[in-house]
Amino acid sequence: MRNYSSAFLQGNHGRHGQPHPAAFVKITNAALRRADFHPLPELDICLQKSLYAWRVAQKNGAPLVYHQDLGLLAFILPLSENRSAVSHHRALTRRIEAYDRKFHSDLMETLASFVLRDGEITATAETLHLHPNTVRYRLQRARELLGLEHDRHFRETVSLLIRLRELCEEEEA
Repeated sequence: MRNYSSAFLQGNHGRHGQPHPAAFVKITNAALRRADFHPLPELDICLQKSLYAWRVAQKNGAPLVYHQDLGLLAFILPLSENRSAVSHHRALTRRIEAYDRKFHSDLMETLASFVLRDGEITATAETLHLHPNTVRYRLQRARELLGLEHDRHFRETVSLLIRLRELCEEEEA
C-alpha cells in the first residue's frame, strides 16, 4: 500500500517462530514517530485503519494520509460499510428527495449548506440567497420529515446524514 502506513508484528515469539499471543500490531506514522498499538487479535483494525487512510488519500489525490488525521471520516467511513446504517440512511434521504421532487423544493441542498456552514442559519441563507426565515422553515420541514422534531442533536444527525450521503454517492459513481 505504498507507504501510507505500515503494520508489523512486534513482541515475543513463541516456539518455532510462531507469534506469541502477547504480540502487538503497530501502525507507524514514521514521519512524526507516532504509533498506535493494538493487540495482535486486532490486526483487522490496523488494516482497516490503513485502508481508510488510503481511501481518503486516493480520493483527495494526496500522497499520504494518516488515520489519526481523518477526523469525522474516521467514524463515517466504517458507517458507510455497515448495511444497517446505510439502509437507515437511504430511507431518510429518500424522504427528503421525495419531498423535493413532489414540491420542487431544495431541502437536501438546504441541509447540505447548513452542514457546510456549521449550522449557522444566516450563513446558510446567504449562501443560498434566501431569507433566514426560509432556511428556518426548510430546516423545520426536514426535521418533521426525518422524524427529528424533538431531537436535540439535529445538527449532528444531519451532518452524519449529509456526509454519509456524499460517501455513498462517491461509491455508486
